[in-house]
Amino acid sequence: SDVALEHFSRLLQFETDCWDVHHATINNRKDFVLLDVRGEELYQKGHIEGAISLPHARINEDSLKAYPPDTLFVVYCAGPHCNATEKAAIRLAKLGRTVKKMIGGVTGWLEEELESLGHSVERVYLASKKVNGCISCYKCKDNPGEPGCVQKDDGPFIINQMVASDIVIYASPLYYWGFSAQMKAMIDRCFCLYRGEC
Repeated sequence: SDVALEHFSRLLQFETDCWDVHHATINNRKDFVLLDVRGEELYQKGHIEGAISLPHARINEDSLKAYPPDTLFVVYCAGPHCNATEKAAIRLAKLGRTVKKMIGGVTGWLEEELESLGHSVERVYLASKKVNGCISCYKCKDNPGEPGCVQKDDGPFIINQMVASDIVIYASPLYYWGFSAQMKAMIDRCFCLYRGEC
């Protein structure tokens, strides 16, 4: 329909994805400036090659004066759980600058890179799962040969997925300088994997 056409056309006007950014970069077709709008500490810990660190709170006329007025900025942050890209895009737009959001952020970039190397990637969104906190019942220690938990929620299924994986990557927004309550609950439930003395 015309409404759908307008909607998705506008999305492409203001969004790009990890694959397009990567393809443009490796084929010398990069006609944009890639901005990592997270904090500098996170940037130093790891960032997309070729990206420039400019935390969203520091976007102003002075920090952009080295770039011509027609520069296209592509901004990214940690991932779908982070809204730093929107904050950065708003600041850039208020300054009359052209901007696109790289959907997926660092999380999406890592996922696509792993898949390009032949790995399979599966995301688990804890916000859409029911994971109770550990109740310290120690029932998981009754059978030391396998991980287990007596709670009947999504926790045991997720733990089995983790055990079957080669690598587990945790990603969480920061709430009061720590990860989310859902992530904390999931980490606590991994107590059933511990086989040392308690």
